[in-house]
Amino acid sequence: MLQSIAEKRYHHAYIDGLRGIAILLVVVQHTYRALYLQLEAPMAFPFLGGFLTTGGLGVPLFFMVSAFTLFGSSQKRWEAESHPVRNFYLRRLFRIFPLWGFAVLVYGGLQHRAWQTLWINFSMLFGFGRYHVGLEVVDVQWSLFVEEAFYLFLPLVFSLIRCGRTAFYFFLVTFFGGTLWLQYAATLGVPTTNHFIEMFPFTHWYCFAIGIALHFWKDSSGIFQSREWGKALGIGAAVLFVALCRQPFPYNTGAVLILFVSAMHPDSWVGRLSRTRLFRSLGIACYSIYLTHPLLIETLTPALAKWIKQSPLSGLPFETIYTLWLPSFVALSLGLAALTFTFIEKPSVRLGKKCIHWLEARQVLRVAKAGTQ
Repeated sequence: MLQSIAEKRYHHAYIDGLRGIAILLVVVQHTYRALYLQLEAPMAFPFLGGFLTTGGLGVPLFFMVSAFTLFGSSQKRWEAESHPVRNFYLRRLFRIFPLWGFAVLVYGGLQHRAWQTLWINFSMLFGFGRYHVGLEVVDVQWSLFVEEAFYLFLPLVFSLIRCGRTAFYFFLVTFFGGTLWLQYAATLGVPTTNHFIEMFPFTHWYCFAIGIALHFWKDSSGIFQSREWGKALGIGAAVLFVALCRQPFPYNTGAVLILFVSAMHPDSWVGRLSRTRLFRSLGIACYSIYLTHPLLIETLTPALAKWIKQSPLSGLPFETIYTLWLPSFVALSLGLAALTFTFIEKPSVRLGKKCIHWLEARQVLRVAKAGTQ
C-alpha cells in the first residue's frame, strides 16, 4: 500500500479511504461515458446509466474532505508556528503546483498548445476565463481552481470560525450565496458558456463549509463511540445515497455528506470500506489519479472499443463489458498514479516541509539573537 504524505498527528485512515471513494466515483463516471460513446452498445438495464453518471458527486466529497482536514491541521499549526499563514501557503504551493505543472506540460504538449496558454493554465488564471471553450488543457481542472480559490481565503476563514455555531452560519452564507449566484449571475452579464457559472467557486464553497462544520461536529457528537450507531449509519448511507444521488444540484450533495458521516464510524460499512488497503491507496494517490486518468481514458478507450467490436464480447450487454473494464482501468490508473505520486508528489511535499522547517528555525534564531542583545 502507498504511504500517506500527511503528517501522522493530523492523519485519519478513513480520510484516505474517503478520498478513494471520491476518486472512484469520478473515474466511474468518466470511464462509463467514454466507453458508452465509443461502443453505443445497448444496456440490459438502462436505469443503471443514471446512477453511473452521478460519479461527479466525488468532487463535492473531495471539497468536504479537503476543508475538514485542512481546518483541523491548521487549528493546531496556528498555535505552534511563528508564521502559520505563510507556512500554509507554502504547503499548498509545494503540494499542488509541482504535479499540476507537470500535467500542464504533458497535456499541453500533446495538444500543441502555445506557451501563453500553458502559463494561463499553470497560474490558475484560466479559472476567470474558462468560459472560453478550449482554454483548459485538462478536462477536470475546473475543480482544482475551485479548491485553490478557497485555499486563498482559508486563513481568513480560520480566523473568523472558532466554533460549530459560526461554522453553521458560514455554511448558511455560502449556501445562500451560491444559490443566488446560480440563479442571477447570468442576468448580471456573467458568461454562461462552458458551464462557467455552475463551475465557478462561489457555487461550490458551501461544500467546504460542510467540511468545516463536520470538523467541529465530530468532537461534540457521541454517536461515533456507539456500536449501535455504526449499523444505523451504514443503512442510512445506503438508502440516502440511492435516494439523493440523482436529485438536482445542490441537493444531491446530501448523498456524499451521509457517506462522509458514516465513514467516521469504524463499525459502519462505509467506515470499514474506507479503512481498507485498496481505498486508502486510491485516496493517497487521488490527486495523481485525478490528473492522469483523463489521459488514460483518451488513450485506451478508442482502442478498447475497436477491439470489442471485433471480438465475441460485442454481443454482450454494455453493463457486462463495463464491469470487466472498470477494475482493469482502476488498476492501470493506480499504477500510473503511483509513479507520479512517488516521483513528483512525495519529493515536492518533503521539500516544502524542509523549507518551512528552515524558515521556522531561522525565526527562532532571530528571536534568540534579539533576546541576547
